[in-house]
Amino acid sequence: MTSADKFARLNPIMFIVATFAGCKPLVVSFMGSDINQNLFVKLIIKLISSSWKAVIVKSANMLEKPVPSLDRVITKIMDVVWIEDVIEYEKVKRVPVQTTLIEESSQEKQREGIITKSKILIINYKRTPQKFNLYAIIPEDSVVGTVIPKPSKISNNYIKWNLETIQPANKIDISYELAGLSAGDFDENDLYVENINPTFVIGADKWEGD
Repeated sequence: MTSADKFARLNPIMFIVATFAGCKPLVVSFMGSDINQNLFVKLIIKLISSSWKAVIVKSANMLEKPVPSLDRVITKIMDVVWIEDVIEYEKVKRVPVQTTLIEESSQEKQREGIITKSKILIINYKRTPQKFNLYAIIPEDSVVGTVIPKPSKISNNYIKWNLETIQPANKIDISYELAGLSAGDFDENDLYVENINPTFVIGADKWEGD
């Protein structure tokens, strides 16, 4: 029995949480109903990651038990792949290509450009290793800059990654940069997955493209 299992048995609050065991069938039961599956899963994960974190740590200390990995606790309860992302904008200076007679302030403004930075976090909260492809839709008029990890394909409207196998409770960080856009032109990732059951992926839809 792992420390997470023992903790769930010894701690009353975690015992309540553990009654969601089977949260996978519970999530499945939501399909076709009026309940928003994604919203429910996000709520549970946020509760464990934030509101219950202090309680879990305090209870473990009181019981003189190791503090269980929150990712492993969530994995035991939820059985989903979690994808979240954030978009940031960075101002950069452009090298002027010619000298004009316009005002200095206008020159300075023209020399500034925007780099759109996208960061994607994928966490495998499923109980088994997962390997799948991820697609991020990008504006056709954008210029792709640095991409980490190396993508398997970059087209005029998407970036594709053939992800390495993600073990349970492990995560992968993905990032890419886009130039040629203004701040706000690209403010949300449109993500899709392939070679995995999209039912158990939170934060991306099924890829229906080529």
